[in-house]
Amino acid sequence: GEAVGGEGAAATAGGEAASAAGEAAAAAGDVTTGEVSVGDAADGDGLADAGRPEEVALKQEQLEEELEFLTKQGEMSEALATLDESLALKMALLQQQEMSGGESGCGSVSGEVEEMQRVLADLEASVKATGRERDELAVQIAELQEASDAKAAALRESFSRKLEAAEAQLRALRAQQSTQVALLGARVAAERRVRELADEIGTIKAQKVALSRRMREDADTHRSQHAARERELKATRRKEERTAAQLDRLQQDHAKQAAVLKRKHEEIAALQRRGAGGGQRG
Repeated sequence: GEAVGGEGAAATAGGEAASAAGEAAAAAGDVTTGEVSVGDAADGDGLADAGRPEEVALKQEQLEEELEFLTKQGEMSEALATLDESLALKMALLQQQEMSGGESGCGSVSGEVEEMQRVLADLEASVKATGRERDELAVQIAELQEASDAKAAALRESFSRKLEAAEAQLRALRAQQSTQVALLGARVAAERRVRELADEIGTIKAQKVALSRRMREDADTHRSQHAARERELKATRRKEERTAAQLDRLQQDHAKQAAVLKRKHEEIAALQRRGAGGGQRG
């Protein structure tokens, strides 16, 4: 009877061992699943690592674009300041040129030049007339040289005084003519300089308008690019957060599977200890 009882106990222990083996096989399946989960977790960690460099690269590109924008804006600001200085200088020169003409405005300089040209023409006419008068007096004096009477002598003396006066007047007119020519040249040069300054001022103003427009356009483009970069960075952060959440879930699943495997091992070990103790009693 004891032998039969011993065999029954052994059979029971064998059944428990088989059951434990089945559970161990199931646990082995869990281990395989756990290894797959660990691989998935590694993949998730790789995605997270890939997300961070991507965000860093985007930030680096954004910083480089910001630096390039600020550099260009600084260069254009300096160019604009230079244009402002040049404009102020040329406007001051223009005002000085206009004031030197007695009035303001290019029209006054042009009118003064025309007046000088008229005066010069009158002087030239006076010089020619006085020259003809002098030549006629010289001819008359030469004719009177042949006569020796008192009347001829008186006429020669009168014509000589007139000739001297004509020559003095001619010298004065020629001196005045030279002065007028110099003044006219100066006024013509002033008129030309006024036109040049006006043209240069117009060019500088056009350059300022074009440069200011370019600065505004570049600023608008930079704002658009910055907004696009920010959207891209936010999208990258959301992707990284999703990847991190996925990795966390995989790690939690792996921890649960590891806990199950540990419990299965503990149950198997307990069954083996009980089976070994029953065999000794038999």
